[in-house]
Amino acid sequence: LLDGRRIRLSNFDVRIGKSSYSGLAANLDWGKANSVAIMSGPTIIFLDGLTPWLSTLVNFDHLNKLRPITGTLKFKTLTLKGPLLSRKKRQFILSGNFNPSIINSNFFPGPIRIDSGQIAWEHKRMRMNNFNGMLGKSTFDNLSSQIDWGQGASVEAAAKSTSIILDEIWPWLSIFEKFQKTLQ
Repeated sequence: LLDGRRIRLSNFDVRIGKSSYSGLAANLDWGKANSVAIMSGPTIIFLDGLTPWLSTLVNFDHLNKLRPITGTLKFKTLTLKGPLLSRKKRQFILSGNFNPSIINSNFFPGPIRIDSGQIAWEHKRMRMNNFNGMLGKSTFDNLSSQIDWGQGASVEAAAKSTSIILDEIWPWLSIFEKFQKTLQ
């Protein structure tokens, strides 16, 4: 549907590189609202192409620390909302429900396996709820956390149960400035 300064699309499938998005619906408004909203059903994102693409959308230097990043993210549903035309004000909101996924990055002590969970990412804050999976050999069950990269950068986490392999996690935690003082 094209309506002056708005386009509304529904129920279409897209492939970008190796990634696929099914059952998409999109609203694009380049009028006063200047917004984009994209909702997807089952989605598979190959991460080797994601980080460079995200870097073009948002000014988020922390993504560079994750490079190189590979693996696949699989979602039951995925939603992306934000401004359409204003590059300086690009602060997207991303939310989704995970299907089993694998993430590999030199930044982490081992591969991350996500069996299930929900994610919400808004500007410099990411919330994860009911995550089940593994980081290297460490496991987590019903992990909920919040990571804030803003002024007073912080991490909060709680889980129903975890099994942490300290030999694997300790060297990784010690690279973070805030943890260095606490760990010594």
